Amino acid sequence: MTVRVWLEALLAGIAQTLLSNKPATGVALLAAGALVAPLHTLTALVGVAAATGTAAWARWNRPLLRSGLFGFNGAVVGLVWPELFDPTSPGFWLLVPAAVAATALQGRLLPPFSCRNLPVLGLPFLLVTWSVGVAGTVMGWRKAVTGPLPHLGGPVAGWNDPALLAQIGETVTGTLPGLALVATAAALTSWALLGAALLGAGAGLAVTVALGGADGLLWIGAVLYNAVPAAIAVACVFSPFRPWSLAAGAVSAGLAAAVWALITPSLASVGVFPLTLPMHIVLLAGLVVSRRGLTAPLGLAATITAEPSRTAVQALSGLLRRASRIVVLSGAGMSTESGIPDYRSQLGFWFDANAADLVYQRFLASVESRRLYWRLQRRFMGVLDQSAPNAGHRALARLDASGRLLGIITQNVDGLHQAAGCRPDGVVELHGSARWVVCLACGHRTRYAEIARRINGVAPPCDRCGGLLKTETVSFGEPLVPARLAQAIGWAREADLLLILGTSLQVEPAARLPEIARSHGAPLVVVNRTPTPWDAQATLVVQANVGTALSAALSDADGPRIRRITRSDYGFLCQVADLWWGDAVRYLLHPVYIDHFSETSLVLEDERGIAGFLLGFISPSHPEEGYVHMVATAPDRRGQGIGRALYEAFCGLAGERGCRRVVAITVPYNTGSLAFHRRLGFTFRESGAVWEGDVPVVLDHAGPGVHCVVMERRI
Repeated sequence: MTVRVWLEALLAGIAQTLLSNKPATGVALLAAGALVAPLHTLTALVGVAAATGTAAWARWNRPLLRSGLFGFNGAVVGLVWPELFDPTSPGFWLLVPAAVAATALQGRLLPPFSCRNLPVLGLPFLLVTWSVGVAGTVMGWRKAVTGPLPHLGGPVAGWNDPALLAQIGETVTGTLPGLALVATAAALTSWALLGAALLGAGAGLAVTVALGGADGLLWIGAVLYNAVPAAIAVACVFSPFRPWSLAAGAVSAGLAAAVWALITPSLASVGVFPLTLPMHIVLLAGLVVSRRGLTAPLGLAATITAEPSRTAVQALSGLLRRASRIVVLSGAGMSTESGIPDYRSQLGFWFDANAADLVYQRFLASVESRRLYWRLQRRFMGVLDQSAPNAGHRALARLDASGRLLGIITQNVDGLHQAAGCRPDGVVELHGSARWVVCLACGHRTRYAEIARRINGVAPPCDRCGGLLKTETVSFGEPLVPARLAQAIGWAREADLLLILGTSLQVEPAARLPEIARSHGAPLVVVNRTPTPWDAQATLVVQANVGTALSAALSDADGPRIRRITRSDYGFLCQVADLWWGDAVRYLLHPVYIDHFSETSLVLEDERGIAGFLLGFISPSHPEEGYVHMVATAPDRRGQGIGRALYEAFCGLAGERGCRRVVAITVPYNTGSLAFHRRLGFTFRESGAVWEGDVPVVLDHAGPGVHCVVMERRI
């Protein structure tokens, strides 16, 4: 590791105390510390150096190392160390072992926390500091807990105590320069972070003053160690910086300050500082309850809702109904919903891995690379063995059972598509399977479970030829199995709908499959929590959890239902309108009904797709009337009440909008249409009409020579 990288990692580790990863922020924080508490600043540097050095020696993930994530717990251990031990105490010299222990504990906690989409934060610092503090007390090395404890006297307490007010003045005067530098450090990260920090300080002070009066102004631990970081985390790290997140940050800051005031007396009675425990309680409880989880390991993160809109669900349902050769391309986003970590967004699970150490050529050449590989594989399989198919997997199994799923092309290696009930021969695992081990020399395959107990650092040699064993998963730089890629390409060419689920489409050759499907006329549907390079070319993009969106869409597709028309419906109906009517009526399907009257233009779907449609509108000049411009039923669905159902739905919509009648127009020679409308309760409008036999006809109503019959039904 170069000197520059080393310095960046050290300074970023200091900056992480403000939930930042910018070295400049770390410089400003060191300057603030040197001004206010030089000894604490020195021990913080020792702690972050010990922690960063430990992670570097262990070859932990280099990007996370440079971001300060591995140095953070060592930094805060060093920051509080002088509060536990005097420099002359033997316990003071335990700082480096404590920082190393906190780093090791962080490594133990990162994988399980990452699987649950939760941050480890400073939990290792808390556990190590308390453990060493208790041990120091037993050995007689520990400082006594001194200073006044918070007294819950209410908001009016202490304001007439001159000594207390003088102490407050001295404290404020002495800390203002340091606080100004801390504010500068926050601003160096972002103005959003500075705003959240000030909000947290204000909310924390409001709560401490409400609980302790004037004395609450001295509860530094409540405000600086808990309220401020809680506000920063909630307002602009784990959520986008928005008004609602600021409100949530203020509430979190107030709760953290209140928890500090309530638990400090009890903890101090047994010789333990609360440190940042209140902030951890509030943050982790909030993340668990809200089920938001950690959206990014570092920096300002932008979250996206996991719930699809009703419009998106309806559009997806319509596309699924009309397709009969659906091909699915699934990625890590499907597996993460089953608690299986992916390599891009959950680096914490793979904290001790660097991509360069896992390339295929390194695996072949290096025993150390193989040791790392099998260590990670054992950890991954521990999660995989506890996982189960989620709602998205089960929805695809239902789609497969319907006979409309041509195949699933998956980049995942967990086998959950098959476990959910999808046909094994209908799933192509492009990147192989983690559940199988293959000999790189003779190709013999063995189930992972059969050799798991025999893995001692690395896997044993092949029983048949003595060759190297490796899981069937494709490593960086390893070629794909040609037959699998050929099958995937073949399905993409045959698809009449490509359903892209939970993948960012950034890994080749899977990223080329949408182009193949699109070039053969298949529409693309993308369901993913984040944008993809193919969003602009897709017929439909749903930014949501795969399981939620797919389950809702397939539930909608299970039985007949009436819904509003969409642009994709319009394109389909343009192709079939003439066939359904038995006449050249395509020109009547004007886009105006999509652009202006989509809420009153309807389609009825059943398990086979669109069975009928009705184009209707409410006249701006005659708002008391609703008009049916066109209605049609698929030839093979006639006689099933579809037209009646569409009319009743439209009459209901018109009535809700204040219409008193619904008007329909047909031609005098269409005896079937005349009889149909009479059965629905329509009567002839005679005004301005000329009777021709039994029918009143409005001459030239739809153009020269186009005579029509106008019928109406009162609502």
